Formats: sequence, structure tokens, C-alpha cells
Amino acid sequence: MNQKYSQNEIISIFFSIGRKPLKNWKQNVKGGQIKRITDEDLKSIVLEIKSNCIENTYLTYPSNSSISLSIHLPYLILFIKNLRKFFSFEIEILDDRNAKRRFRASNYTKKTKITEFMCNLPMKLDVGWNQIQFNLVEFTQKAFKTKYVETISLKVHANCRLRRIFFSNKLYEDDELPDDFKIIDPKEKQKKSFDIHQRRVSFSKKIQRRMKLMIEKKNQIEKENQIQNQNQNQNQNQNQNQNQNQNQNQNQNQNQNQNQNQNQNQNQNQNQNQNQNQNINQNQNQNQNQNQNQNQNQNQNQNQNQNQNQIENQIEN
Repeated sequence: MNQKYSQNEIISIFFSIGRKPLKNWKQNVKGGQIKRITDEDLKSIVLEIKSNCIENTYLTYPSNSSISLSIHLPYLILFIKNLRKFFSFEIEILDDRNAKRRFRASNYTKKTKITEFMCNLPMKLDVGWNQIQFNLVEFTQKAFKTKYVETISLKVHANCRLRRIFFSNKLYEDDELPDDFKIIDPKEKQKKSFDIHQRRVSFSKKIQRRMKLMIEKKNQIEKENQIQNQNQNQNQNQNQNQNQNQNQNQNQNQNQNQNQNQNQNQNQNQNQNQNQNQNINQNQNQNQNQNQNQNQNQNQNQNQNQNQNQIENQIEN
């Protein structure tokens, strides 16, 4: 959404003074109110968000949830007034793993809670006006061990009064900011008799130690899972090798059986051929014998005939 604008130093996304302070913001109001009023301390117009149920009354930027803010600046600054009631805000960011993650800071959360995509943070506010400073790069690194890329969206819940919300490339001192980015106009500063409290949302040392233990435990679990996966893969490979060996043995046995069957069939065929040849030879011998007998008989008959003829001739003579 803001890619076309320069992101060198400061980008403002809300200012309570102006004709359309909630341009590009989406309002959700159930059982509460969002309206502009004149703050008694600033003597200036601010936006008040109030509700008995903070989850049902809030502002979202940008109004279109399908569009990303695409702001790459690392610091989020909010000028808000503590109304001594429950209050929270949420930031959705994109990291270098292309994962969308959320931070929720609130004055009713007692302990930091971190999950894979969500980080809940306790936030202490002073009475009156506070400047909240949120280091997106540091929080993304410490909470998720990834690198901050850009802010996608921002949600501000009841109960608070808003003066200004902006992103910056660093934390500026009050005298370094442009006049309209200061919570008190320099011309009116001498007339104001209250303090602006700077509240930097940060991890305490105790929380940092707890996070370190959580990360170490998470890494240990990941290592154990890796070892389990490696063992499972090894077992799978062993099973595959065993199955392959079994299949090879089965194939060898099948081939041996096939060869044996082929040899048996060949032997049977040879025996059948031999028998057939023997039968043919026997038949041929029988035929030869029959022919010889026939020839002998014919010769005998011829001899008999000749003898008879000789006898007849003798008689006649």
C-alpha cells in the first residue's frame, strides 16, 4: 500500500487533527464508541476509543484486509493516553521466511507468551499521555528467530485516546521531530503542565531467559525429531533392502524352477523323440522282414512252377 512512497525516515498513518483522520481505517464498534473529542490536557482534538469489551471495538489499518501496508521501517510509534482501562494493539508483520506473524501488546497481559505465529506482550503504561516505542526488528528476531521484512497491518483496540501513529527509521528525540509530529505544539508547550511518558515495549531479562530456555527446548525437540526421522528413514531403508533381497531370492527361485521345468520338458521331449524313432525303426524292420518273406515266397513259388514245367515237359517228351 505504501510501496510507492519514500520510506527513508518517517511515515504517518494517523493524526487526530484534520478533515479525515480515519481515511483508509476500518472501524469496528460493538457496545462502545469511536469519536473525536477535545482532550483536557492537550486542549486539542484527539480520537477516543472506548468499550466495555475491547475485542469488539477497534480500528484496523488498512481498511482492506487484502492489501498490505508494505512499510519496511523498523520502529512503530504511538501517542496514546492511558484511560486506566484495558487496552491493547496488534501488529501483523511479514518475515524473511515469508511467514505472517503477529504481536499483541496489552496492559492486562502479565506474562509473555510466544507461539509459532503469535507473541503476546505485557505493556506498562503511565497515567496520562504515553509515547509507545515498538522495535519491530528486535521483537521479530527475539520472538521468532527470523528477520523483519515489513508491516502488513495494525489494529488498535479500546480503551485509549489517540493523537498520532507513525513509523520511523530510528528513534528520534522530541526536538528532532517535525513540529506536527510532536505531541505538544512547541508554541503551546509553556502553557501545558503535564508530562509525556516514553514507554518502550521490551522484553525483561527474566522473559529473555525464559525465551532462551524455550528456544533451547524447541531446538532440542527439533533435534530429537530429526534423529527420530533419521532412524525411521534408516529402518525404512533396511526394510526396503530386505524386501529387495526377498524379491531377488524369490525371482532366483522362480528362475531356477522355470529352468528345472524347462529341462524336464526338454528331457521328456527327447525321450518322446527317442521312443518315436525307436518305433519308426521297429516298423521299418518289420516291413523289411515282411518284404523279405514275401520275396522268398515268390521265389519258392517260381521255383515250384519251374519244376512243374520241367516235369510236364519231360512227360510230353
